[in-house]
Amino acid sequence: SYSGIGQLEEMAEKYGFRIHRVHVTEPDRPEEYAAYYERVRAAYTELIPQIDLLYITTAAIEDDMLPELIRPVIEAGIVTVAETSESQVEAGALMHITLADVTENGRALARTLTDYINGTPITELNQIVETAPRIILNRETIEKTGVSLPMSIYLVADTIYPKERVRR
Repeated sequence: SYSGIGQLEEMAEKYGFRIHRVHVTEPDRPEEYAAYYERVRAAYTELIPQIDLLYITTAAIEDDMLPELIRPVIEAGIVTVAETSESQVEAGALMHITLADVTENGRALARTLTDYINGTPITELNQIVETAPRIILNRETIEKTGVSLPMSIYLVADTIYPKERVRR
């Protein structure tokens, strides 16, 4: 289902938590973005007193607008999970967890094409792509929300924003 909502609903029933949904229609044209962002801002404001976690499910939010939109959510101490992309974590969401790895998917596609070009029949091509989950965190947002994560999460995280420069 859209953004994994079906799976979330199953988990909610199993573990006893509630899902609060607010749908905001995404813009079709560039001139609709200002009104769209106002609707998103209003939706987040409506949700703040009801939630412990905000699942950001829209790809239409441009990364440069995300910090402004989620600032009140973060100030309220609410965890923000980006469903769409790692760039949303870089822009201020607390975390993103994905099984999609575009680099590994690209390598698998290249291997499959190479096998096909080298004569392997389509019916014999390997269609299995193994990917490991990736965890992306935003340390500044974690600190602002007061979320306490075990050290083991930091140790297995693939990327932690903002990326620190190491002095040599």
